[in-house]
Amino acid sequence: SWQRPAARSCLVVLTCCVCSSLPRVSVDLTPDSFRSLVLSGQDHWVLDFYAPWCGPCQHFAPEFEVLILKGEVRAGKVDCQAHYQ
Repeated sequence: SWQRPAARSCLVVLTCCVCSSLPRVSVDLTPDSFRSLVLSGQDHWVLDFYAPWCGPCQHFAPEFEVLILKGEVRAGKVDCQAHYQ
């Protein structure tokens, strides 16, 4: 049983390496592009509100890109530190 956490850690590192090499599907949104694309647009969106310093946000970022590759919606990311309005 002591090998199980080590194997899980290797899997997480491998997943992060593979996901970070994939092309980004999401769009970085500013307040103006959020209004025009998300609020006024016709497409369905999945949004990730993140902060660059946030550990869980950094961990979720590659998973978000993979999730969007599987769907038929647009994906956007909003940097809450840069756009805090």
